[in-house]
Amino acid sequence: LNPKAEEMFGYSFQNFLSKDFEILRKNNLTPNEISEGLESLEKDNFWISQTTLVKANGEEFPARIAVALLESGGRRY
Repeated sequence: LNPKAEEMFGYSFQNFLSKDFEILRKNNLTPNEISEGLESLEKDNFWISQTTLVKANGEEFPARIAVALLESGGRRY
């Protein structure tokens, strides 16, 4: 987490280290969403989705999330 994300979500970097990103989502990804997202990453090197995120205090807000597939040194990230 960068300082702005700490402010936005209400988690400190240290507190978030032991957490899974899923705690920020109102609903977990379904197997179908994961499959479609991975297909999009393979095809377009990008996965864009809309969801509801949740702050540490329980407040919810709509969000658009973009994930990019990067390759460097023969590895994929």
